[in-house]
Amino acid sequence: MKIKTTRLERMRELFLQMPYISLSELAALFPEVSEMTLRRDIDALEAEGAVIRVRGGARSMKFITATYEDRYEARLSLDSGAKGRIAAAAIRLFDTGMSIFIDSGTTTLRIADYLPNDRFLITTSSPDLARELHRTPLAVINIVGGMYNRENHTLSGQGAIKFISDMTFDLAIMAPSGYTKEGGFSSGNYSECEFKKKVIERSRHVAMLITSSKWGLKQPYTFASPDDISTIITDAELPQPFAQDFDISKTSVIIA
Repeated sequence: MKIKTTRLERMRELFLQMPYISLSELAALFPEVSEMTLRRDIDALEAEGAVIRVRGGARSMKFITATYEDRYEARLSLDSGAKGRIAAAAIRLFDTGMSIFIDSGTTTLRIADYLPNDRFLITTSSPDLARELHRTPLAVINIVGGMYNRENHTLSGQGAIKFISDMTFDLAIMAPSGYTKEGGFSSGNYSECEFKKKVIERSRHVAMLITSSKWGLKQPYTFASPDDISTIITDAELPQPFAQDFDISKTSVIIA
């Protein structure tokens, strides 16, 4: 037991210094134990909130909290081409007169580049998107209330939940921070997670916009499972383990 405690303490120290450590790297650092034991150690660290498991290793929550959910401006240019294709594909789900919720995010923000000037009732948690939609004067734009997250440029919290509680959306365009088989679609912010759950609850059709770079990434708070999602829109073929999840849930997949 003492040896295990010492090993876990050493692993905690490593994850405070490094944003990601692969299972093979851990095996080289701790050759006296099996990979199965190291996987259990990662599970223990994940349970206490120190890391999150990803394919092939684990990521440090210290670095995720500090860097992944912030640096919004830097993420605007990341995978820009893929985000544009995904947003353009999402527009095909829009129809005149629809009530549509559009989530905050750097992929959903690109919806403004392709949205036709037509009669839509659009509700969003993204002030940035609302500002961009001034180019579509026929659309009615609602911005939810709530607390503003400066890092993600989004609104959430009880004010936002109350705003949409009596609304029904024909279509919700959602954006996750990551997806794993164990954790489903996740977010790095509890308040945003709870708000996203309410949006999905109030929506007839839910489309998840996700770049291929987010498969296998897990944030602390799960807001949806494959069964909650009507359509996935992504930029490349899904990795096979994830594709099976959406075959089972009968979720349609669009490759942009």
